[in-house]
Amino acid sequence: NDVTRRTTQVAGFGQVEFDLTDTVTAAFGARTYSIDDDYKGSTSTVDVTSRLQTMGAGDLASLQSFFGDSAGSATYDAIQSGQLDVSDLGSDGVLKAEDVIYRASIDWKVKEDVLLFATFAQGFRPPVTNRVGGGLANNQTGVFEGFRIPVYSQTDDLDNFEFGMKADFLENRLRVNLTGYRSEISNMQLSRYDPTNINFLWFVDNVGDAEITGLDGEIIWRASRGLTLTSAFGFVDSEITRLNPEMDGIVVPVGSRLPYSPEFSASLRARY
Repeated sequence: NDVTRRTTQVAGFGQVEFDLTDTVTAAFGARTYSIDDDYKGSTSTVDVTSRLQTMGAGDLASLQSFFGDSAGSATYDAIQSGQLDVSDLGSDGVLKAEDVIYRASIDWKVKEDVLLFATFAQGFRPPVTNRVGGGLANNQTGVFEGFRIPVYSQTDDLDNFEFGMKADFLENRLRVNLTGYRSEISNMQLSRYDPTNINFLWFVDNVGDAEITGLDGEIIWRASRGLTLTSAFGFVDSEITRLNPEMDGIVVPVGSRLPYSPEFSASLRARY
């Protein structure tokens, strides 16, 4: 392998805050970004540079010249049908993504030691170029029939809503922080590795949409001059709400929980 991946991101962020009253503050922010994912080089089996440049060009003649008449025509048909998305890939083989995301919040200082807040924020994960994008799965039977590795994964986007409280009680001996949230993920990215059915290289795919509802809490109690008790807990309800059609039967079904998201977690610590 002799490959080099270079990701360049240019971004700008700004936020303004203003006091609606003596106790209520609102804020609004935005972030614009432009990302170039440049993946070049070659391996013993793949000329990565030429492959991505050919995919970026996307015309029948270029695809047939690189893959051969039959494979090139089939790849061209997959692009024309929308099975393979190459709209963000330039003829230089560089993957480009750009967008603007937003954030808004409001804080209410109920009294000196109690703060209530609400926040809306957007997020994303950058796109990923796949080395063997466009290739057919090794297994062309059953649910894998016609499956092609995506040329790249698109950004997945997050809309996150939070409501919470930060408060001190008992003359600052008891601190309680609570946050409830709902996160909506669209076009969720997933790293995949299936050497049996698809390919011996891992790749990144967009599998569908998901929703997460949760509650996080932290309680700190200074029980005595030398003793501090700290507890934290989290409840998470996550669900896959939509699958891209080609994922049906290959990944877990709609309604499944997201991986690595325990329904309940907690800790308790005493320090003297």
